[in-house]
Amino acid sequence: MAMDTADSLPIVSILDDEDHFSKCFGVFRKRINERDMTNDDWLDVIFTDIGPKVCHSVGQSTKVTLKALGVGSGDGRTEDYFLSHFKDHFAQIHQCLIEPNKLLAEQHKKNIQQTNWKEVIYDWREQTLEEYMEGVKELEKGVKYHFISAIHSLYHMTNPEESLEFLYDQLEENGILLFALASEKSTSGRIGPGIPSQYSKQVINSSRFALDYFDTRGIPYALHIRDFTLDVSGCLDKDISEEASLLLDFLTHVKDFCKAPLPPGIKDTVFSTLREMLGNSQSQETIHPHHFIVVKRQHDQKLK
Repeated sequence: MAMDTADSLPIVSILDDEDHFSKCFGVFRKRINERDMTNDDWLDVIFTDIGPKVCHSVGQSTKVTLKALGVGSGDGRTEDYFLSHFKDHFAQIHQCLIEPNKLLAEQHKKNIQQTNWKEVIYDWREQTLEEYMEGVKELEKGVKYHFISAIHSLYHMTNPEESLEFLYDQLEENGILLFALASEKSTSGRIGPGIPSQYSKQVINSSRFALDYFDTRGIPYALHIRDFTLDVSGCLDKDISEEASLLLDFLTHVKDFCKAPLPPGIKDTVFSTLREMLGNSQSQETIHPHHFIVVKRQHDQKLK
């Protein structure tokens, strides 16, 4: 949190207000191409890649247990999709879910009440990844997982390199690590770098960090790119609507972005970036590509 003047509003990240974050995320989900977000075809492509690899890491026997970890699982839509496919391959699944946002975690719990998957045992952790890491360090030895997913949840890591190394190290041999991050060419990937992390609490803004990280360490990965579109209509209006304002809050991760007393030039940069992305098109949609990065744990290979 930062203060501009004694009579001004504080500059607050949306991460500091769970209710506001949920509202912003809801608008983002509404504005991103709903056909793509509700159609599981894109998840089918990802599962076609990771499914056989995860099954291989566990073994082909249906009498063994799959150990899975979800980092920043939110309402669990993606994790539940994978579980719905994995449950036919294993007698039991242990699913550990890390989610610090109470509202999103509660929504996930409500969603799984409708599934009645008796073979799935859930371990709920109302924690940040850093808090979970500290707990594992105190035990000196954490649980090893066959499958770890981190779906759009690594932007706020305090120490990105340490977090990536930790997650990779928590994999069983041949285990699979799946990241989903916005591309640097996405709307948030282009806007994010213009917002100092002291305000947004975003340490990384796109997939570029993770890609470079694995490239420099010689760790192979598979990259799946999915182009979504994002409706940013109203964000450049003189009188911005409440919904457009919430979308801007999500893209910048600054609560009440339009009113926040940010240093000069930051808001102009955000709006000029949006104008540039829209160009001369009459459409109010920007291209919002997502990167899905699949990493396989190599035999006795650690990240350094």
